[in-house]
Amino acid sequence: MPRHLKLHDLFPGEEHKSVDPVTGRRLVLGNADVRISYAVSSLPSPLYRNAVGDECVFVERGTATVETVFGALEVRQGDYVVLPRATTHRWLPTGDEPLRTYAVEANGHIAPPKRYLSKYGQFLEHAPYCERDLRAPGSRCWPRAATSRCT
Repeated sequence: MPRHLKLHDLFPGEEHKSVDPVTGRRLVLGNADVRISYAVSSLPSPLYRNAVGDECVFVERGTATVETVFGALEVRQGDYVVLPRATTHRWLPTGDEPLRTYAVEANGHIAPPKRYLSKYGQFLEHAPYCERDLRAPGSRCWPRAATSRCT
């Protein structure tokens, strides 16, 4: 049966002012392979490393800088951030509104579905995204903006 989870009720009032995006996560759903958590935060997180598996964090609302050992990555509403296993990182919320994130923690690797990849690993034409939608740490590029320029 479908379930409607009222996740915005997990962080009432001004609670986000004392929460960071990593240690403030609240587990919502999980099984032996994956855990889905939700966080509303305003504080910078401590340095963190997930040694169990990859993480995919969806930014529901707000902006932040994710500092990793590979460089800094600016993120905003609608972005997915994939953090490979054992990558040391921290989240620094920016802007006036709290950062709302969904974190999917896997026990293994996170990769694009095979149905969207050719036998050589390139995205196929019917994939919902392409290589222009991907950004690496250190680049200042917003691929969804029509007038953006990458550096």
